[in-house]
Amino acid sequence: MHVSSLPSDYGIGDFGDSAYAFVDWLVKQGQSYWQMLPLNHCGYGNSPYNPLSSFLGNGLLISPLMLYRDGLLSVADLQAARVPKQSHVDFERTISFKEALLSKAAYKWLENNSIDESILASGTYQKQALCFALLMGIYQHSRWYEWDKEHRKYSVELFEQLWKVSKEQLRILAVIQKFFDEQYQLLMSYCHAKGIQIIGDIPLYVAYESSDIWANQEIFALSAEGAKVMVSGVPPDAFSDEGQLWGNPVYKWEEMQKNAYDWFLHRIGWALKHYDYLRLDHFIGYVNFWQVPSDCENAVHGEWVKALAEDFFGVLCERFGAQSFIAEDLGILTEEVAHIRDSFGFPGMLVLHFCFDEKPLHSTKFPQHKVLYTGTHDNNTSLGWWDEYMANNPHAMSNYLQSMELSDIAHEGNCLPSLIEFAYASTCDTVIIPLQDVLGLGSVARMNVPGVALGNWEWMLSDLCVLEHPEVPLNELACRYLRIKSTSLNVL
Repeated sequence: MHVSSLPSDYGIGDFGDSAYAFVDWLVKQGQSYWQMLPLNHCGYGNSPYNPLSSFLGNGLLISPLMLYRDGLLSVADLQAARVPKQSHVDFERTISFKEALLSKAAYKWLENNSIDESILASGTYQKQALCFALLMGIYQHSRWYEWDKEHRKYSVELFEQLWKVSKEQLRILAVIQKFFDEQYQLLMSYCHAKGIQIIGDIPLYVAYESSDIWANQEIFALSAEGAKVMVSGVPPDAFSDEGQLWGNPVYKWEEMQKNAYDWFLHRIGWALKHYDYLRLDHFIGYVNFWQVPSDCENAVHGEWVKALAEDFFGVLCERFGAQSFIAEDLGILTEEVAHIRDSFGFPGMLVLHFCFDEKPLHSTKFPQHKVLYTGTHDNNTSLGWWDEYMANNPHAMSNYLQSMELSDIAHEGNCLPSLIEFAYASTCDTVIIPLQDVLGLGSVARMNVPGVALGNWEWMLSDLCVLEHPEVPLNELACRYLRIKSTSLNVL
């Protein structure tokens, strides 16, 4: 469950009281992990996988109530920002009032404090991110390739110029990031004190309209003017005759290799300051990737290109250790991809929705080192998926139950208890269950529909009280299958 899905009086889940209450609930339920989506500042479509920068936290996740407790907002400020609790985030409304609220708190903080030394001492990529956010505010959009020529590429000189003429705005942006970091680190410390570790996620590619590409154009497949040349996607398959055209500029891996993957490693480093473990999204693309000319309308006329997997992961693991990572190895899993994954000891993933047609299912034969999910943020909820499956397979329930070797799992008419217990009974070391499945929620609670740009990432709990009566009591399963308080992800 992402932080944004927590119930809130301020339009979107945040790092405040609900987050701490959720951690307490995880402990009560015998859980060891909380898996989140990326925490970066979202770009187009409000997608955490389309960030404006890999080095900016999402200010919408900052708790106004905690800012009030710090003396940075008034009771009147909170009352004016309060909205009725709801089941979906209204991003347009929330962004408009929350950005103003955060700026007000930042101005208040600056009345008695200075942030200048911190800004000037920050790393190159943090400065890039601040400059990009500043210019985006000035131009009122993130299409950097349409900005004035002197602003279309980051440089030290540009930072110095902006520091002279827009120092106050840079200060405000930096203070808001300070709020993000401080509130999140308090929450992370609370998780650790309670025995909960955090699993995060990092997309393989970054958004075209981001500080990452704006400031580091030489490591992406762009023209001299910054236009896209080769973009990412996946080839046609059984689900799509035209493949998927994602449109992110692909990497020039050889260029990144020249400076020891500095930008990519700093990006990973930022993420690992916020998570204990990091899921490498679209792991296959680290080994070989599908690139498509930017003028194509679909992904049909692309080609496979090899990345520098062994060299990159060698440097990555030397810096951070292999134990920090999970490989999202779903999709076209070739022998080469599997070899790279296993040679570095990254645990891979299994999703029960995708295993369902494999008869019979034997939970005791699942690979021990895999991380097993009922579904992910890209799937329908398990209840929604099951309804669709049953519509096309009316005898699926009886076939499903017969395929299980566990005679006491027989929840006729409701797949969720069976599905989740099957996961807990498996030999996989680690099991992750989406909260929507724990609560028995249908398709209305789906988080994302891949390939649909707008209207995603909006689901949220309207009240924490629903956690008191979960559809599936995880603590009972954790005890029954000896999954209470494991201390680390096991790797090969």
